[in-house]
Amino acid sequence: VMPAIVYGIVATDSQVDLSGASGFAFSRVQFDCYGNTRREANTVATAVVDCLHGFTGELSPDCRVSDCTLDNKYDRKDPPIEGGGKFRYRRVVDFQVSHTEPIPSLSIT
Repeated sequence: VMPAIVYGIVATDSQVDLSGASGFAFSRVQFDCYGNTRREANTVATAVVDCLHGFTGELSPDCRVSDCTLDNKYDRKDPPIEGGGKFRYRRVVDFQVSHTEPIPSLSIT
């Protein structure tokens, strides 16, 4: 059902210091915003950017976002799915997210 959003974490770079894991990381998060028209896909992408660009705050007890910045955006046009004659329009928006992460315990039980 259109419009739609698919998102995922493309990469995470966990930071370390001289004592090991620092509990801080940078992640690249990608949102694929789909629509039946270019305008519909772009409207969905604009809503995502409006919500996330500049976001700071707690996502969970283990994850606090200190910075969320729009890094990249580009357009795609997906060919029709078999049996269908309609193209799907997509705008991809990527964010760089600076956040905390749990420090792994090295104890073995």
